[in-house]
Amino acid sequence: MNMVKHHRFHLMSGLILWSALSGCAVLSPEPTAAAADQNAAGPVADRCGAEAEAFRDGDYRKLSQRFTAEFAERLNAERFEALQQELARQGKITEIRFLDTMNRKVYATAVWKITLKNPESGEIMERLLEIMVGNADGAPRVIALSVQ
Repeated sequence: MNMVKHHRFHLMSGLILWSALSGCAVLSPEPTAAAADQNAAGPVADRCGAEAEAFRDGDYRKLSQRFTAEFAERLNAERFEALQQELARQGKITEIRFLDTMNRKVYATAVWKITLKNPESGEIMERLLEIMVGNADGAPRVIALSVQ
């Protein structure tokens, strides 16, 4: 697979996480007590907060804990690292903010806004992180992840 298709795959892979709450939670670049308090407004799993933090921190092991087996094959550690490297070329994550949840009949999508700042140019870029969750084996499981 050529590099353009490879990166497009990572940027367009969908991640659906189950979420019943909407609201606004902000994760700072480094975990802080204030961020923990702000995220405590509701169950973190409902907003996919643990997965968003793991994505921000580049922690595949933590991110993939609720992946379905099929999705874990599509977004493995190597592909996740390539996605993280592509984002790092665009800038450093300065903020990740929970926006809302879109509920469907069989799954829900937690939508997070990622703010990146290019350290060389100072340019600010924004991306959306969508974490899709559906019930698999009787439990909410991540079925897709998308960065756009």
